[in-house]
Amino acid sequence: MGEVDIGFVIHGDEAGGLGPAARFALDASPGDRLGFRGQGIAIIEVPTAGDRQEFRVSLGMEARWVTRDESHAGTDRPGQLALDALKATVPLDGVVHARLIGESGLATGARRHLVQEWSVPRRNVDFVGLWRHGRPATI
Repeated sequence: MGEVDIGFVIHGDEAGGLGPAARFALDASPGDRLGFRGQGIAIIEVPTAGDRQEFRVSLGMEARWVTRDESHAGTDRPGQLALDALKATVPLDGVVHARLIGESGLATGARRHLVQEWSVPRRNVDFVGLWRHGRPATI
């Protein structure tokens, strides 16, 4: 079985209440299972087909895997295939909310695409570039 690392920042509201992700993070133990909920598409890029994980998804949710070792795109840049998959996706009906997390070029490129091409309001797109390809990590 492969591994997926997920980072959480624990924070609450002004009254000291915690959201569902914070509660999950505080109660989680190694080996706990995680799934996708809601309606929409989760595009997940991994280095190899062997890195795919089995996720439970709710009705109306689709998990789309893209793997760099199976790609004919000729890129080893993390996030590029996920961004390409998003750009090839037909815009969703209704109100779109997006969470974009990964390499900086993926997060900013995906946000730009959703805002400019799909007309998603900026306030509906959360994005975090965790690192920049080709640059050393700084702490």
